[in-house]
Amino acid sequence: MQRLLKAKNYISLYNFIVDGKRKGKVEENMTQIERAHYIHEPRLDTILMVENAIKESGSYPTKKELLESLPKKIQYQTFKRILSYLESSNKIMFDSRKIIWIFPDNPKLKSLLETSVKLKI
Repeated sequence: MQRLLKAKNYISLYNFIVDGKRKGKVEENMTQIERAHYIHEPRLDTILMVENAIKESGSYPTKKELLESLPKKIQYQTFKRILSYLESSNKIMFDSRKIIWIFPDNPKLKSLLETSVKLKI
């Protein structure tokens, strides 16, 4: 991978946007403005790492505390994209500056739901 990064004709598999149009590869002559609109999709292991950090935290962390507590360093742009995804999938919510895990994956809650009486409508 290191050798590929140093290569002159390096092509990335990620997408970027130029003038509102999605392009398929990064070209050598990209301008600085084009690089600023570069879209980076987080990997699944990174998303799971952030999820686990939120679930396992004793208190509800702020964005800065959570980012600093992660076992691996990630870019802030990627971090914000992960938090946006988690919020849109109803796994977290923001209470002023704090992050709250709201997804019902608690084992006690699962057992209560399994043993509860089902209502017929």
